[in-house]
Amino acid sequence: MEYGEQSARRRFNVGALQIDPERCTVSGHGSPSDLTPRAEALLLQLARSPNALVTQEQILQTVWAGRIVEEAVISNCVWQIRKALGPEGKHILQNRAKRGYVLLVPDSAWIVESSPAAELPAAEPTPAQAEAEDPSVADPDEAKSIEVSPLAPASESQSEPQSEPQSEPQSEPQSQLQPEPHATPESVPAAVAVDGIGADPPIGLQRRTRVTWRRMAVAAVVLLCLGGGGWLWRSKSDASGAQTIAHAGSGTGIPLGPDAEMTVSVQVPGRMDWLRSAVLATAVEQAYRRDAHVLLFEKPQKRNPFAGPHLAVQVRSADANAITAELILTHAQSQLRDSYTGPAQNLSKATEQFLVRHLKPPLREPTPASDILVAGLVADLQHDYQAALTEYRRALARDPALAEATLAMASNLIALGRTREALDALSRLGRRDGLSALQSCRRSTMLANVAPELTTSNECEDASKVKLKDSREAKTLLREIGKDADAKIGARRWLENERAAIQAHIDLHQFEETEDRIAQAEQVAADAGWDTGGAEVAVFRSRLALERGQIADSIELDLRDLQNFTRLNDTHSVIAMRIGLVLGRPQVPGPMIEQQRIELRNVIDLARKIGSPRGEVDALKALVRLDRDRLDVWQSHLDRIEQLTRQWYTPRKRNEEKIYMLTEQLVQRRYGEVIAEVNRMQRSGIAFSQAQLWNLTSLAEAHFYRDELGAAIAAINAMEKENFDIVFTNPCLFAWLFVEVDQPDRSALMIEKCPFQDYDRAGRARRGDFALLATARAHLRRGESARAWLTLRPRIDELLATPDMTRVEAQSMTLLARHAAAMSGADRARLDRALQVASELAGKDGAGPNLRFGVHTLRWRLCIAAGRADCGPVLPPWAQEDRLEARFAQEYVAALRGCLQN
Repeated sequence: MEYGEQSARRRFNVGALQIDPERCTVSGHGSPSDLTPRAEALLLQLARSPNALVTQEQILQTVWAGRIVEEAVISNCVWQIRKALGPEGKHILQNRAKRGYVLLVPDSAWIVESSPAAELPAAEPTPAQAEAEDPSVADPDEAKSIEVSPLAPASESQSEPQSEPQSEPQSEPQSQLQPEPHATPESVPAAVAVDGIGADPPIGLQRRTRVTWRRMAVAAVVLLCLGGGGWLWRSKSDASGAQTIAHAGSGTGIPLGPDAEMTVSVQVPGRMDWLRSAVLATAVEQAYRRDAHVLLFEKPQKRNPFAGPHLAVQVRSADANAITAELILTHAQSQLRDSYTGPAQNLSKATEQFLVRHLKPPLREPTPASDILVAGLVADLQHDYQAALTEYRRALARDPALAEATLAMASNLIALGRTREALDALSRLGRRDGLSALQSCRRSTMLANVAPELTTSNECEDASKVKLKDSREAKTLLREIGKDADAKIGARRWLENERAAIQAHIDLHQFEETEDRIAQAEQVAADAGWDTGGAEVAVFRSRLALERGQIADSIELDLRDLQNFTRLNDTHSVIAMRIGLVLGRPQVPGPMIEQQRIELRNVIDLARKIGSPRGEVDALKALVRLDRDRLDVWQSHLDRIEQLTRQWYTPRKRNEEKIYMLTEQLVQRRYGEVIAEVNRMQRSGIAFSQAQLWNLTSLAEAHFYRDELGAAIAAINAMEKENFDIVFTNPCLFAWLFVEVDQPDRSALMIEKCPFQDYDRAGRARRGDFALLATARAHLRRGESARAWLTLRPRIDELLATPDMTRVEAQSMTLLARHAAAMSGADRARLDRALQVASELAGKDGAGPNLRFGVHTLRWRLCIAAGRADCGPVLPPWAQEDRLEARFAQEYVAALRGCLQN
């Protein structure tokens, strides 16, 4: 229709919705619709061609900006629209197979009313009109840069526009600005303008803007109707004749929302870190006053892929007297720019005034308690955890009802591993009234991390995702994350989604999908200038390498991740990476072990410095592995872990550590203790699935080595009954178990889950050689003794030729060699050589009980085969519970006697 002063507006009612195609609005007869932005954009496109076919090509070109998407994505939007329309939705919105869709609108549904011209989209002004409305713009069709006098105070900048324009600024116009990189023909820029000017400002600020009237008229429609962020920007003339950005709806300025935090990057010379902190504090305060959060990005952006505005403050030059800086606020497809020249200490005030002019008005006023809270939030963004905690406690001492301080403190405590304190704080908060929906959701999400048993079934979406992740319901989790695929969401939520989705793909062994998702997420973070987000995603490359048995590659990736987090000053992640490198690095008995102990002690000191029981516990768990031969020291580490977890961890987290430490009891061959502890925990009612999986795995291994094979299989059956993925247990070892009970089919299934041929050096020794032994034992049980030896010989030769043999490789070699000793054709010289090499390593620091056990049992077998009378006991005194090995030794002796008799 033609727009004019007396033109009529037309809207219509269909089903439960009222649709205004001209204003591009959809409502439920007075209330907002529940449609997603993409579904609403699709409905509006159909409404602009009522009773006519809108093809899929037209839909893709308009609603999805030419991107190719799966048909299921469009179908999902159609389903949402039909649901919103009500019972007749399927009749109103009809599908034309393979062609497109039709929205049926009867004549009786139309509402026609006259509207004043002021309500209509403005017609494109003539050049003369443009000059009259903005005398500072000589040519309305050309983008001009305008230099204006210093800023007015914030209160003046928000005043209502006056009817008469002020005179032009006295300064001469600057040279014409070049369009920003994002202002391409495919991405029409929204109208961008400047605010009013006052007298006697405290600082100097130059502001530049581009005003293109033809583009303003087009962009206003495009941004709202085609989903360009969902905001319609209009220009209003203030008293000075300059332009200010206004939101078509409630209030003035760029909005901040619960899932659209403000992201910030501050680029200053290295010697001016204080200035970065001051500017960051200003941004955090302004966001907090608008009930939003800030995320700190490390580099300038190429594009802003997230919901919510991005503030970039870049100091271009600095000398003893003044600095020159540029302030850029990017949101949707608009970009606001200011230039500042003046004293460095006033840049934060300039930033404050810049944000006050262009953000929506604040929702709260600052208080002494909120000022302290802001200081804590800034400290958290800069990874100063102790300072942050101190500020949060000070804020709550001033105002115990300050929910944001409690939530920030709980988040910090969880990261440090002080989950018991966090749970106490969250419990107190839950007993209070007046929490917003966002605050309740944040509380529930944190509860789901530390005590999911205290959450309910109808928690918010973020908390539900945490529970799905905990229960390893990977497919369901991916479906839930997929709901955000077409939405522009906040950076924090995006990162959580990507981390959860990548782990879900790993859990499903969708390794190619994992690689693709990591690469895509890294690119998004890089374009956004978010190094921390990219580093958080990149750590999954190491986890993926581990799942593929490529442990050497995993270590290289861990080294890279450590460098990234060190550069970012992220102490939490640095601690985790340093511990992971010690655990993953090949452990060669000897001087290297003491070097690793020193590294872990340094990590413990760092963890104590930042107040992180979690860091100290994890480092102690790594120390336990190095000190297994020094039983008094080993036990002292376990006691300290028990003390820390009892003091700082919730019961759930404490049980997780107990389950993990059962591994140490298995290594010391204290199988009875393992079984008793698992049964005790089972009786206590451990509900979360990961704990159950670990418990059943420990039970299966302990019963296997005690030669209680029926009980071991019962534990594996229980895992399968609960739909646990055996891949995350020890399928290589279980392949051997099923050979011993003469179940070759199940053994073969376990070997499929243990592709040991593809493992690297470390992965083969740590896990894969159990599957090789299972194959050889299967030959032996079928009477193919010579073939069994031929199965093991190449691997034994490979291990003997390995330079710098690690502890795990030596353990594996003794395991294979002692079983090979009972096989026809076994080369005694090879086995003697294996004993000699392993014995040398077993005498060095850090050998560990598994290697000492392997050397003892191999020496005993070779001694018996030689017919000697001084071979000693079958098992070492501390390993009497290994009844499986005792039975194998009896069978070995019987076989040797049979050979002698024949």
